[in-house]
Formats: sequence, C-alpha cells, structure tokens
Amino acid sequence: MWCGVSTKQIIASSIRIKESEDPLKIAIKSWNLLSQAHENFCQDLYRMAKSIDHFVFVNSSKEETRMEAEEAATSNASMGTLSAPPGGIEGGKKGNVVGTREWKEALKEIKRHFELVYCAVATSNLSKMLEISEESLKSGHRKIDEKYGELKKSIITQQISPKLGSLKPRLGSLSSRTEHKTGAASDELGPTLSQTLSRLHEWDKKLKRQQEEFENARVASWDAEMEVSSRLADIFSDSMMTEINGELQTQIIDLIQSLHIMWKIMSKSHENQMKITENVTLNVWDNFELNATLKLLTELQVWQKRVVVYIAKQEALVKNLHAWLSNFQGHRANSPMLVEICDRWLSGMIMLPKVVSINALKESMKRLKDRQSKEGQQRKRVISLRKKVDGNKCQYKKKMESLSSKLNKEEAKRESFREETQRATSSELHHGFGLVFWNLTKLSKDCVKIYEQLLKFAQPTILNETNKF
Repeated sequence: MWCGVSTKQIIASSIRIKESEDPLKIAIKSWNLLSQAHENFCQDLYRMAKSIDHFVFVNSSKEETRMEAEEAATSNASMGTLSAPPGGIEGGKKGNVVGTREWKEALKEIKRHFELVYCAVATSNLSKMLEISEESLKSGHRKIDEKYGELKKSIITQQISPKLGSLKPRLGSLSSRTEHKTGAASDELGPTLSQTLSRLHEWDKKLKRQQEEFENARVASWDAEMEVSSRLADIFSDSMMTEINGELQTQIIDLIQSLHIMWKIMSKSHENQMKITENVTLNVWDNFELNATLKLLTELQVWQKRVVVYIAKQEALVKNLHAWLSNFQGHRANSPMLVEICDRWLSGMIMLPKVVSINALKESMKRLKDRQSKEGQQRKRVISLRKKVDGNKCQYKKKMESLSSKLNKEEAKRESFREETQRATSSELHHGFGLVFWNLTKLSKDCVKIYEQLLKFAQPTILNETNKF
C-alpha cells in the first residue's frame, strides 16, 4: 500500500476523482494535443527554412535583373543624356550590393540552423515518445514544398533574364532525412506514455465503479466497511501505484530529459542566429526588397508565437497530470516522487511568458514604412521633373534652365532622403530581426533551466548525459 496514506484517505480521494472533471482523461487529451503541437512544431521548423530559402531565391532573381538595369543605365549615361545615377532611380551606390550579399549569406546560415534543429527534433527520441508519424511529417512537407515550388515557378516565368531558369529549390532533401525516425522505433521503446496513461485511466474508472458499489450497498456494519475499503485500497496500491511509481515516473523523467535536450538545441541555434544578425550588414535596395524582408520578419514573428503555443501545450499536460496526482496525495513527506516532480514542473512552466510582446517591433516597422513613403513621394517628384526635362517639352531656354536647376535640387534632396531612409531601414530591420532572435533565445534558455532543475532533482545521472548535447 501507499505509505502514509490511510484507507479513508484513499476512499476520499476516489470520491474527489468522481466529483471532479476527470483530470486523468483531460491529461490524456492534453498528451494528444501536445503530440499534435510537436508535429506542428516540426512542420513550422521546416516551413521557416523553406521561407528563408524562398526569400534568398526571390532577392537573387531581383538582383540579377537590377544588375542588368545598371549596365543599361551606365550605357545611357555615356551617351551624354540626362539619366539617373548608376543603379537607376531605385538604385544607389554600387557598394551597397556587398551589404545585400552579406545579408543573404547570413540568411543562408540562419536557414541552416533551422534545418539542423528540424533534423534533430524530427528524428529525436522526443518525437518517438510523442508517436509522431513519419508519413504525417512527409505529407506536411509535400504541401509546403508545393506551395513554395509554385511561388518559384511564378517568379521564374515573370523574369526577363533566361539565367533564372537554372535556379532550383535547395531544401528538397530535408524530408528524406527523417526516414529512419519511426516505424519499428516505437516497438523498441516499449509501452508509450499514452498507453500508460490509458491503462491508469482504466484503473481509475474501475476504482470509481467500486466506490459507487460501496455507496449503493449502504454498508451497515464497520466490518463490512473495512472489508470494502480494504478491497479498494488493494486495487489502488497493487495496480495504480505500481504504474505511477514505476512505468509512469520513468516515462515522465524520459520525457523531461528529451525536452531538456530539445530546448538546449533550440537555445544554441537561436543564440547563433542572434549573433549572425548582430554582425551582418543589412541593406535593402527598394520597396520590393523591403516588403520581402518585412514579410520574412513577419514569418519569424509567427514562428515566435508558435513556440509560445508549443510551450503552452507542455504546461497543459503537466497541469492536468498534477491535478490528477494531487487527488491521491497524502502527507507531503510520504508522497510519491512524481507528485513533487509535477509540482516543480508546473511551477516552472507557469513562470514562462504566455505571449511574446512585439509592440516595440510594430512601432519600429510603422516608422520604417512612413519613412519609406516619404522617400517614395520625393522619388516621384524627381521622376516627374526628369520626364519634363528629357521630353524637351519646354520651348524657352530660361524655363529649361530653371527646370534643370530644380531637378538637380530635387535629386539632391531625393538622394539625401534615400540615404537617410536606407540608414533607418538598416537600423530598424537590424533591430527587428535581433529582437525576434533575442526573444527566442531567452525563451529557450528559460525552458532549459526549468528542465535542468527538474532533472537535477529527479535523476542527476541523466542530467550528466544531457549536458553532452
């Protein structure tokens, strides 16, 4: 029997279970929701890598077209006509190409980290414990591949340069890297945590039925009450407590260990991504690149929110497990170790943020768009004046000179606007990407601390193994 818990306490606990909303059944649902959230988490990692790959592809296509335009503009300038500076109206100093390429190279590194995390998580023991289907992952990959494949085909057909036809998607091999993940793996692991919870739920229902029989019998004598109570206690101690103190506790500790490893990988990856964004020159050429970059930043914000959702599913599981185990808690000194583990686990998860604030980032993006809008208006004024001058619409020399002078002033003003906007754009985007990866790094590190402390309490020897990752 459970040491320190009396027969009356056991009967009382069964009454509380009966009157509650069946926390163990809810815990099983929470487990299924966590499994689905983990699969979505893997798909989102894959999607982020694809999204970055697509961004690099789009901007590579744009850059080739722009470089051709630069050559044409330089050729026109050599003929003595009034034309835009090298790079055209949308362009700038040629040196900025270096910054753009640095940013794209940085993005390739950021993408590589998403790929590595995806491969590590999708093929991990955690995915096996959560019974993630290989076919389900592949099905999700196909949908993502089809989406970005169609987008790339659309871009290729719209480009003038024939060279773009040779550009291919670079992430098609990720799906094949998960082939060894499932299959016979679940058999190797033995009973799953979901099976253990289901078994406990069956015992839970039997205990409730026994309690109902006891109440309906309206036991008249103390001896009969003791006999029924003893029978209930035997069922509880011999079956449920064996599962709780044995299989369930082992599986929960394994789950904690797997989550600890996963969050360590996430933490290191996002920290590296944060350092990459800190040390990169981030320049955008025009509204096309700005909009593409903002879209990528939005994708990262969505990823950030999904990480928070994934954490919430972990919290929901431990919350419902804790609620069920608490029904059988005797004196704290004699409580099963799993009750204390879940208690500490829940306390840690509650401290994590439920939402990630992006208000500062939204304000930053709003300022950036306003500045871009003003620069765009100035650009239109320059284009309008240039058309008048180049079109030779002015018949009088003085008016022509006046327009040319005005054009030069507006061009100088526009160039000043452009340089100021580019500096602001670089600064705001640098801040935006850095903020997202800083939030993700902090959140991941907080999770690592929670699971590290749990392992330190539950199984110090396991912690030494997970520290190798």
